[in-house]
Amino acid sequence: MLEPVSLYRLIKLSNNKFEEVSTGLLMLHMNLVYEKELISHETNSKIIQFAHRIKNNENPFVLTEELMLNAKRSYINGFYKECILHAQSSVETLLRTLFSEFLKLEGHSVQEVERIQSETSFLTMVKREFSKRIGGSWDISNNRKEIGSWYKRCYELRNKIIHAGYDPTHSEVDQGLYSANNLRFFVIDRLKKSKKYSNILLYL
Repeated sequence: MLEPVSLYRLIKLSNNKFEEVSTGLLMLHMNLVYEKELISHETNSKIIQFAHRIKNNENPFVLTEELMLNAKRSYINGFYKECILHAQSSVETLLRTLFSEFLKLEGHSVQEVERIQSETSFLTMVKREFSKRIGGSWDISNNRKEIGSWYKRCYELRNKIIHAGYDPTHSEVDQGLYSANNLRFFVIDRLKKSKKYSNILLYL
């Protein structure tokens, strides 16, 4: 019944002070109750790199990932309102952070980035700031595209929940969560095709 792995931490005691020497994972056993393929060395390396960035606060997109995980967890547990609130917050955090990273790469100072962000409303940013940098359709009225689908199925649904106390159906939440997650894949795809901003993918 032991966990397959356990976190350990080596502590050095000196002059009544605790000094952390190292941390790691202790492999206890691989007798899991269900079959699971071992991850490859390449995937393992990527996980370690990502964990290192989180530990050292190097990844500006950590919050958007946490919010999307919360959305998926809420969906599984049947908390539909919370699912949409987390999903939409994840999208807003993703796009706001991405806009900031664009501005930094373009040479703006931290103060300038904060000023531009404060002066740019969210929807104005969505409509005007991304298409000219990474291309693609950012028309919120075209629900056949990723952005329009997210706007109709997640953004507007969140507003109904917040402003009118609306209780969404399972189908609405399913579509809303899907559209929010699909927007993330759309952004990643656009970044892959960008020469100037593709390095941002190191954090996504």
